[in-house]
Amino acid sequence: MEDGFRFELHSELDRTILTVFGELDLASCSRLAETLTQLADREMLVIDLSQLGFIDSTGISLLVHTHRSCQEAGHRLVLVDGGGQVHRLLELTGLLDSLELVRDLSALDR
Repeated sequence: MEDGFRFELHSELDRTILTVFGELDLASCSRLAETLTQLADREMLVIDLSQLGFIDSTGISLLVHTHRSCQEAGHRLVLVDGGGQVHRLLELTGLLDSLELVRDLSALDR
């Protein structure tokens, strides 16, 4: 079950922002992966996790894959911190040190 999983996409200034809602898990990851593949050519991709209530290892793997793809293309991936369980899993996996993470969208303009 996808438990309200959805995402919204919009562009502003020099960035594309993808806001993810609900739970990012095995059931929902393929939908997001499809969209992320289509966004591979964006110079700056922001994935806003602030509305995400849960992420599992499948979701973490997708974020890592997206990060690598962006790096290889010379593009920038920024994650907006999801707090709670999402932040904790990023911390436990050591990804807080290797992914660019900001507290909120306003931090991008500083």
